[in-house]
Amino acid sequence: MKLKKMSKKQMSDSVKVVWFIWLQGIKNAPEICKVCLNSWIEKNPSWEVRVIDENNIGQFVDKKTLNKFEKLSPIQCYCDAIKLYILYRYGGLYVDATIFCNKPLDNWLHDNLYKGIFVQWDIDSHLPSINFMYCNAKENNYMKLEYNEEDLKLAEGKSSYHKINIMWSSKILSSIKDHLMVIQIGETSNRRKKGVKIIANKFDFMNEDVDDLFKDAIQIYPYFKLTHKYRGKMKSLYTKFKQSSKLMYLLNN
Repeated sequence: MKLKKMSKKQMSDSVKVVWFIWLQGIKNAPEICKVCLNSWIEKNPSWEVRVIDENNIGQFVDKKTLNKFEKLSPIQCYCDAIKLYILYRYGGLYVDATIFCNKPLDNWLHDNLYKGIFVQWDIDSHLPSINFMYCNAKENNYMKLEYNEEDLKLAEGKSSYHKINIMWSSKILSSIKDHLMVIQIGETSNRRKKGVKIIANKFDFMNEDVDDLFKDAIQIYPYFKLTHKYRGKMKSLYTKFKQSSKLMYLLNN
């Protein structure tokens, strides 16, 4: 895949804000999350990066909406609802705290939008992967999350963990799902370790020795899902991971 660079007009017409959430405050985040945050700052100097935590969330989400979302459980569903609200209300890019930026956004994002949004589909869950989403304008209805108690109960019956994805996907994204799957960058899969999830969610995958498949992935994919969960205590990434590991290759590339 050859990534195309956006024109100056395309870039000026887009909302260039990266949203990053760590409710306990970025100072208290694991080192891998801080490394990921810095990757978005360093590779995207023309974008503003905003970190949301418990102390400033009220600046972006009104009290009534927060009270509604706080009734959601587990905590992941509360955060999922916050992500969608932020993008609908303000536009921009939401990235999970363990997603590492591999290529500048201006080099590829605009050419992979449909109806002004980018959402990658997860082939394992058959749901939108809402750990990386972009909306190029405020109040794009494709990012709007609306639900009632009946919707919540139906989604809960299918999956308590993914209920926000289920409600959003069935009500809003169903009409454009096929289009999003065509333009998305590669096929993302956690079980098969494909695409941006080639080393996702497990220490052992990130600590494997670099191979040609991963080197090829570095050339293709603009971001990667990692994990902040490790065995035992960790003083530093550079002492916990092998120098020959895929993570070290990614960080030093």
